[in-house]
Amino acid sequence: MRPRVATALRGTLAVGAVAAVLSGAGQLPDEIAVGSTVAAAARPAPAVVPARQVLLACPGPETQGVTGVPPVVGTSTMTAVTAPEQALAVRGSEPGELTLTVAGTPAGAATERGRPVTAPLAGPVVGQVVARGALAPGTAALQTSLVGDGPDRGLGATPCLTPRAEAWLLAGGSETTRRERLLVANPGANAVTVDVEVFGAKGRLPVSGGARVAVPPHGRVAMLLDGIAPQDAAPMVHVVATGGQISAVLEDGWIEGTTSRGRDDATTSEPPSTLQVVPIAVLSGAGRVRIAVPGDGEAVVQLSVLTPEGPTPLPADSVVRVPARTTRDVTLNGIPAGAYAVQVRADRPVVSAVLVERRAAGVPSDLAWIGSAAPLGALGGTPLPAGTRSTLVVTGAATSWSATVHVVGATGAPSSQRVSGAADAAVAVDLGDAAAVWVAPDSSQVRAGVSVEAGGSAGPLLSAWALPPAVLTTTDVPVAEVRR
Repeated sequence: MRPRVATALRGTLAVGAVAAVLSGAGQLPDEIAVGSTVAAAARPAPAVVPARQVLLACPGPETQGVTGVPPVVGTSTMTAVTAPEQALAVRGSEPGELTLTVAGTPAGAATERGRPVTAPLAGPVVGQVVARGALAPGTAALQTSLVGDGPDRGLGATPCLTPRAEAWLLAGGSETTRRERLLVANPGANAVTVDVEVFGAKGRLPVSGGARVAVPPHGRVAMLLDGIAPQDAAPMVHVVATGGQISAVLEDGWIEGTTSRGRDDATTSEPPSTLQVVPIAVLSGAGRVRIAVPGDGEAVVQLSVLTPEGPTPLPADSVVRVPARTTRDVTLNGIPAGAYAVQVRADRPVVSAVLVERRAAGVPSDLAWIGSAAPLGALGGTPLPAGTRSTLVVTGAATSWSATVHVVGATGAPSSQRVSGAADAAVAVDLGDAAAVWVAPDSSQVRAGVSVEAGGSAGPLLSAWALPPAVLTTTDVPVAEVRR
C-alpha cells in the first residue's frame, strides 16, 4: 500500500471496529494488516457474540418448473420458528424480527420469539427465511409438501438450510415409474454456476447436458435426474457451486402401476467421512442403507443399528466392501420395528443415507429418505408439520451423552425433558402432535432426527429428516490500528 493511503487509513481504522462473520459465510482473517505487522500484544482478541442475522433457504415446490414435465398438484408451505428462551445458551439484546419471503416478496413476519410463521409456496419459486437481531440465534425452518390423493400421493418435508457450497444427495432407484427431480436453489443476489456429478452402483455415470448449470439470482433450476444421467438402481448426486452458495434437494417420487409408493425429499447428507450416523427415528417394515464412496480406493464398511442398549450389527451384510466411485444398498429388513439410528464406519470417507417405507395392505404407501446427520453443537431443532404425529431419536457417538429436549406443543406451550444414553446408543422421544422440537446437547457428537406420520383409510403418510444445527453465535473480528 502506498504511504499516503496508509496515513489516511491510520485515522479511520479505530480499534474495536468489528466485522460480523456469520456461520456459513466467507471467513475474514483474524486481523486486517495495513503496512507493518501489528505487535501481538496490541491485537484485540476476536469475540464470540450472539448471531445478528441468520439466512435459511427453502428450495420451493419440488415438482414445479421441470421442463416438459407436468407439475404434480399439491400444496407446499414453509414454516419458520425460533427456539424458546429456555433452549438458548446465548441471547441477543436488540429488537429482532423473523421474515419470510417468496420469490423476493414478503410473505410473513414475527417479532416474538417462539411464534411460528408459515407461508405458502406456489410455482417454481425459492423461499427465504431471515432472522435478525434478538431473533437470529436459534432459528429453524421446514418446507412441507403434501399430495393428498392420486398416484402421486405422499408427504415430503425438508429442512430449510443455511446455503452451502456443495450438497451430497442420495435417493431414487431404477424402477421405470420412479422419478427423481434434482432441485438447486440460489438465494443470493448473484448468478451461481453448479457442477453436477452422479454416481451409481457400477461407477460414476456420464452426465449429459446438465453437468454444468447456471442458477439465476434468487432463482432455481429443476431437472429430472434420468434426463441428465442413465437410470441406476442406487444413485447419488454431488452438486458443487461456484460463485456463491446454494440449497439443493433430490425428490424421489415412486408409482407402482397406478398406486403411489410414496414421495420424499432427500436433503444433503454430511460430506464424506469415515463415521456417518443416520437417525432414522422409526423403522417399521422395509428399509435400506445407501452407501457411496466418492473417492479412489475400495472402502470396507461396518454397519450397526444403534439401539437404547448400544450398537448391534445388522442381521445381514454388517460388513461390506464398496468399490471406489460406486454406491451400494444394504437391506435393513429383519430388524424389529422401533426407533434407531444407523451407524456407518469405514476405512475410507463415505456418504450415506437411509430409505424407510411405510406400507399397508390394499392402500397406497409412503417413503422417507434420511441423510446422515451433523453433530448438533449447542442446539438443533425444527418445526413439525401440523396434523402429524412425530417421533424424535437422539444418539451420541463414542462416549456417554445427555441432552435436554425442548418440545413446543400444538398450543405453543413449551416443555422440557432430559434424555441420556451410553456411547453409541439411541433414545426415542414420542412428540405426539408437537409443533416444534429443539435438542440442546451437553457434549459434542450428539445427533438427532425426527419422523412424522399421518394418514388413515387412504394409506400412511411419512417423512423424516435429520435435525440441522442451529446458528447461535458469530465472531466479531476486531480491526487493529496499524503503526508504522
